[in-house]
Amino acid sequence: AAAALGDYPFNAIAPCVAFLGDFPDYFGIVQWPGNTAKSNKGDMTDEEMYAFLSYFDTKNLATRIPSTTGVIACSGLQDGTCPPHTNIAPFNNLSTTDKQYYYYPEMQHTIPSDWDGLITAFFKAHMK
Repeated sequence: AAAALGDYPFNAIAPCVAFLGDFPDYFGIVQWPGNTAKSNKGDMTDEEMYAFLSYFDTKNLATRIPSTTGVIACSGLQDGTCPPHTNIAPFNNLSTTDKQYYYYPEMQHTIPSDWDGLITAFFKAHMK
């Protein structure tokens, strides 16, 4: 969100297990936070709720990240909290071609043990 909304130009970002992406699909896959949002939406229809949430949807924010920003991202394919589909949706909407995605077939909702090394090398390569 900071790379999309801030005035500071980021050279590179490293989202791992991106959260709150592609709300309609996300809420259909997992119960939380969808059940909480739906039970607190007041008199909004689902369509109105999703329109409101679209302002915070990382899938939409990704389109605002400059094409000059390098991106390295990852997710676990067994993540039941932030399913892979909702992590990949923002990544697919990035305009940059300088992007890498790491899939961890057995990983659940956590950060992989090799992530620090990967992002350190990535950031070093993108320092100006």
